[in-house]
Amino acid sequence: MEAILKIFESILEDPGRYLAHWKEQNDNRIIGCLPMHFPEEIIHAAGMLPVIIWESPEPFSAANTHIPTFFCGVVRSVIDMTLKDKLGFLDGLVFPDTCLQVRGIKNIIHWNFKCDFQDLLYLPPNLRRPSDAEFLRKELNRFKGSLESFVGHEITDEALWQSIGVYNRSRALLRELYDLRRENPGLLKAKEVLAIVFSSMLMPKEEHNRLLSEFLSGIRPKTPMNGSGVKLILAGSLCEAPKVDLLDMLEELGAVVVDDDIYMGSRYFIQDVGLDGPPLEALARHYEGMMARCPSRIDPQNHWGPYLVEMVRKSKAQGVINWMVKYCEPHNLWYPDVKWTLKEAGIPEFLLETEHEIMSLGQIKTRLAAFVEMIGGV
Repeated sequence: MEAILKIFESILEDPGRYLAHWKEQNDNRIIGCLPMHFPEEIIHAAGMLPVIIWESPEPFSAANTHIPTFFCGVVRSVIDMTLKDKLGFLDGLVFPDTCLQVRGIKNIIHWNFKCDFQDLLYLPPNLRRPSDAEFLRKELNRFKGSLESFVGHEITDEALWQSIGVYNRSRALLRELYDLRRENPGLLKAKEVLAIVFSSMLMPKEEHNRLLSEFLSGIRPKTPMNGSGVKLILAGSLCEAPKVDLLDMLEELGAVVVDDDIYMGSRYFIQDVGLDGPPLEALARHYEGMMARCPSRIDPQNHWGPYLVEMVRKSKAQGVINWMVKYCEPHNLWYPDVKWTLKEAGIPEFLLETEHEIMSLGQIKTRLAAFVEMIGGV
């Protein structure tokens, strides 16, 4: 099991090296997808490898000449990597309409990064308006046609259903991983779970499914574990991975992560694509019916706070870490409502704001230690 985990961890440590090597070994195209909500199944059905673009840990140097410093780290990192030719293994780059910042960088990248295929997929932000539902289906068809022109062949319904099946299998395995962690606190470190989910966003899903299935069969404890430590949930961290050193810090302070509501976590696999109707219709319904409450989408019938309260109760967590990426406008907008809802439910909450380069780890550690101790830690 350690050998499989090392594969996952090596991808988290250097995703660019992994993809460059994969490109050398495989005669296939790689399409980079900016987060979130991108229907990767369409790219997979076209016979290419879709990968989720990540935030590089390297300091920014090139991006600052193109965008303001108040753009989030993910957006600035993508521009920086393209300008430095760190993503040369990509054959294409696609952008969902996640937020104003993601939408705004497409033209910058178009003129400064040469690849064979670029596209902006407009995913309507309103999940309940009939006109948006009609537009979404037309947009998915348009994107499918754009990919077909690029690859030179039709993307059949059969191929789409096969891809949906592969991706649903991945989702089911990752949910099984999270069930194991929830039932056995301390079974896996937070950074190990992150590595498993993160690698699923870059590896061919078929290969990752095989490795994860083998890994799960080998780590299941004979008797349930009940690891010591303050049980916490991570929420937020939209579009980017939590920083590993902060995850380690949490555990060093006596906390254990039992669940999460982050993009490079449960948000990525929380629900399957349905198997009814035409495949593009199934993908449209999957987007419209997303279970995880997304602050970048408008859904008057559902709110983020109650969703987190239910997650806390299900996992028997003792508190929530709201992991906010600095300059993330959707998260900033929703945070007061989430904070109030958790407070009304009697759930301790801690706001952890992170940015790409400048963070006072000493101050963060002091505040986290006080939070963990307050709710029953060391």
